[in-house]
Amino acid sequence: MTFKSTKVEKKGKNLLVTGDFTLKGVTKQIMIPFTINGVMKDERGNTKMGFSAATTINRQDYGVKWGNKLPDGTLALSGTVKVDLQLEAAMKKKEK
Repeated sequence: MTFKSTKVEKKGKNLLVTGDFTLKGVTKQIMIPFTINGVMKDERGNTKMGFSAATTINRQDYGVKWGNKLPDGTLALSGTVKVDLQLEAAMKKKEK
């Protein structure tokens, strides 16, 4: 699974990131809302920013179709998958 951002928009205090999401060789463009959790300096004085995001995909859209059915015909494994992200980014140090 990979996600390559193609566009970042500021939406109020948060970000809306558009990009190419690839799973099992199938790529689709999706938008993921990101929350900026905060900015801080670490013990070495480096500036870091924390982000969190969550989105839901349909696994069957990406060719992940296996799964048993229950006696009533419904899938035993949900078609929807929640993708939950917790990220930390470091600001690039200025060159002297």
